[in-house]
Amino acid sequence: GAFVSPGAVVTTAGRRAEADLMSGSVVRTWPRVAAGLCVWDTLAPPGAALVAHDGASDANPAGMPADYSCLAWDAGRNRIFCGTRAGELRVFDLRQQRVSHRLDAAQGGVPLRYCFVLPSSGRLATLSALAELRTWSLRDLDCLETLPKLHQLPRGVGSMLGKAQALVSATLLSEQHLVTGGQDGAVLLTRL
Repeated sequence: GAFVSPGAVVTTAGRRAEADLMSGSVVRTWPRVAAGLCVWDTLAPPGAALVAHDGASDANPAGMPADYSCLAWDAGRNRIFCGTRAGELRVFDLRQQRVSHRLDAAQGGVPLRYCFVLPSSGRLATLSALAELRTWSLRDLDCLETLPKLHQLPRGVGSMLGKAQALVSATLLSEQHLVTGGQDGAVLLTRL
């Protein structure tokens, strides 16, 4: 995922390195091989554009940083919320240039698919691949509400192997209205 803020800052997130499909070897990524999250200043010269990253200091015990799946920017507190494929929500503080909090945001390590900052209500919304919606307080990062399974899992081989995802897409209509689409064929409007 990526986003642009009004201050000409771009944040990119993803994997540490991508595999070369032809040879099967790992391709080194520039400039931070170990970084899963990079913050770039688009007004700075190319050599100085990388202003912050999670880097090797944020690596898990296997030496690999998180595989990020979604991002949301909290402009009022200068933080980036980062959802991971392991179901963790990380808070990257731009002032401190480091991950300041790690929260278990989805039960059983289910990947987070979306996160949305709702600044006027002081909340954050997260959605897992199994369509579990959680709302959080932006101030103290407490989970305020959990709505399990907005959509049902599809039936079939993927669901029996535990690889199915109930959630297909999600978007905010406003800070009070979330629209989700699921593998079950339903489109839901949920009031936040």
